[in-house]
Amino acid sequence: MSKTYKEYISGSLIVTNLTSCPDAACQAIVDKQLAKEQKFRDEMQLAGERRLQEAKERRAQKIPHKAS
Repeated sequence: MSKTYKEYISGSLIVTNLTSCPDAACQAIVDKQLAKEQKFRDEMQLAGERRLQEAKERRAQKIPHKAS
């Protein structure tokens, strides 16, 4: 089973295909793997945001303020 969605975002055509396995056991395995991959991507995004914030904090501490 497959569904296709088309939408325009910022002038670009985005095509999304949603495919599901006709076998329920197979689909359960696929869903579990997709959830695992999504969790990994979410964790990587949070780690990247955390690294950016830590870098900003380190830069703020290293820059001395000039007295006028």
